[in-house]
Amino acid sequence: MLSKELINDMLRYYLYKYNSEESFNINSFQIDVNDFTYHKIDMFLLDYMSSSKIVVSKEMEETLIDKKNKILIRNIKQLNIANMIYQELVKNGIQLIFLKGIALIVSQYKNIYHRYFGDIDFLIDVKDIKKVEIVLQNMGYVFGSYSSKQQQVILASRSDILFQKTYTHELHNMVKKIDDDFYSNIDVNFKFSWNGIAGLQMKDVPFDELYERRSNIQYGDMRFPIFDTDLQFIHLCCHFYNESKFFALDREFNGGDPKELLLFRLYDIIFVGNRVNDINYIVEFCSKYECTFKMKYVLALVCLIFSEEYLSYLNKAFKIHTEDLSGYRFNEYVSNKLTISEWPIDIEERILNVAKKVKIVHNIFTTQ
Repeated sequence: MLSKELINDMLRYYLYKYNSEESFNINSFQIDVNDFTYHKIDMFLLDYMSSSKIVVSKEMEETLIDKKNKILIRNIKQLNIANMIYQELVKNGIQLIFLKGIALIVSQYKNIYHRYFGDIDFLIDVKDIKKVEIVLQNMGYVFGSYSSKQQQVILASRSDILFQKTYTHELHNMVKKIDDDFYSNIDVNFKFSWNGIAGLQMKDVPFDELYERRSNIQYGDMRFPIFDTDLQFIHLCCHFYNESKFFALDREFNGGDPKELLLFRLYDIIFVGNRVNDINYIVEFCSKYECTFKMKYVLALVCLIFSEEYLSYLNKAFKIHTEDLSGYRFNEYVSNKLTISEWPIDIEERILNVAKKVKIVHNIFTTQ
């Protein structure tokens, strides 16, 4: 089981080690590296190990270093592919904003290997959907996904493509083989966030308003338009909320572990949240587009799993009652029958006790 003390120490180490002479009183922990890999924070563990009293086996250390080198190679490929896509879309008069993993790598993380990701996500104006599809198809992308089991691309059906476009915030995944070891996956978003269902629904945000608040990040000889820090924070929180509450509505979810609450996403949110510039703008945006409930859920969860210290100014702005977090209904989710259901284990166990969660999810979500 993951230790709250350890994941907090790792977080503090990353946030503060370059900016102060603060010393860390670190105890020895019993570590199962698989728990950190599950939550995609194993690269933070690797850095933390190098400057702490934590004792791990030589084999574990070598495994993590080998993984770091693979992530470096993969992420460099992802950046180059994203840059090529950006150039092609701009050439065809299409505006876009990169999201999530790739946006965070070029703007927030100190080292490129800290954040690994499987898809290149970007947002477009809904009016440009057809143009984007044509550009990507001309670049060799198809609607579908790579099956590691069958070792080939499985093409999406026409009904799946139409369903995704009609009922979600993004196009169906597009994929292209780059080489024998690498398949490029593209997620084209045409809404800021999936709206949700009645009672848990936010309003659409006009693309022009979002595009006005982009930052153009120069990364080496490449350029990436991304959300400014305030919008990036809001977007990450909305995405996290959607994954935690609506995973059962995803057509690709066929049972088993939905991996709906991963610590690397909370790390993302805390890192970006520490750099926001205009709290009033964040509060007003959430009020205008009716996503305050999503923000409160995420901020309260950060307080529960980590500490209220990290995002205290945002907690105050959104009136998070840190002394009693029971009212935020962390364990509720929307079933595939559109009813409110509840996990049989509490939120802390779902996140920190990976073995227990993995054991029970196969009984809860056998088929969808």
